Amino acid sequence: WDQVTTGEWQRHMNINLTAPFLLSQAFARQLNGEEGCIVNILDWRALRPADDHLPYTISKAALAALTRSLAVALAPSITVNGIALGAILPPADGGDAESAIRDVPAGRWARAEEVGRALIFLLEGASYTTGEILHVDGGRHLI
Repeated sequence: WDQVTTGEWQRHMNINLTAPFLLSQAFARQLNGEEGCIVNILDWRALRPADDHLPYTISKAALAALTRSLAVALAPSITVNGIALGAILPPADGGDAESAIRDVPAGRWARAEEVGRALIFLLEGASYTTGEILHVDGGRHLI
């Protein structure tokens, strides 16, 4: 954490917090009172922080708070939820894929269609659900 630069910190905040806030603001204005839904993409680490990946983790935790705050602010016309993802893709750098899922109770990588189905549920089938974070992480957030 002591090696994090201001630029790195700001980059994560801009991507993971400021952009979703501004997009939500523009979306709500465009709907002008009509019904809609917002789904923010989070990470399991947002709700179980550790000392690694600090700027990323803090920005995603802030996005979780924003998700809940907007759920209240935009109700009743717009629902706001989040999906907290876990192990979706093996390491791009060819790292040890097995160690990356060692702490995943499901014991495997998620399939893209599983993430897609969760997203579709929140977009189309969850009109009475708002302010929730759906974990699609094979149970990783429980460990």
